[in-house]
Amino acid sequence: MKRTSHAVLRVAASALVVLIWVIYLFERWSGQYAMYPLIGYVGYECLSIAAGACFWALLIWLLAVLIQVLRRKAPKRDLAFAALLAVMLSAMSVYNTWLSGFQQITTLASLSSLSRPSGRPFQARFHTQDGQELTLSCPDVLAHALGPASTVYLITYTAPADGSGTGALCGAQRAPE
Repeated sequence: MKRTSHAVLRVAASALVVLIWVIYLFERWSGQYAMYPLIGYVGYECLSIAAGACFWALLIWLLAVLIQVLRRKAPKRDLAFAALLAVMLSAMSVYNTWLSGFQQITTLASLSSLSRPSGRPFQARFHTQDGQELTLSCPDVLAHALGPASTVYLITYTAPADGSGTGALCGAQRAPE
């Protein structure tokens, strides 16, 4: 009986780890694409706090499992679960480190051109009000929603932190005239 309950507990814990990862990725995705209307800004902020708490909860959970195994209060099979937790923590750390090399910028810019090189995503060229030229990859949905050249938009894009003038367009809203 004890072995069965321990197996059920491990399955439930694994499902919880997957749920934590889904919350974490959804928070990152919704923030990147400014999906505030989907869950509301307060909901996004709560998800942001939950994502940070998930990282620390996984770290504490990993340490607790390792301590129990080392004290021989848990079977050595729990090392496999500890490995899963370690992989999850490593993936979150690597993802956060990778994201730290990018910045999200919102600015007014006028559309210069929109093109689609063969077999590649749309490329939108914008000129910001301070004279900077941006070349941004553009999802099909946004590309089809953009109007004619010289239209002014409030754009949100993700760009490398080095400020190279390239990046990915996340959102565009026609600027009020």
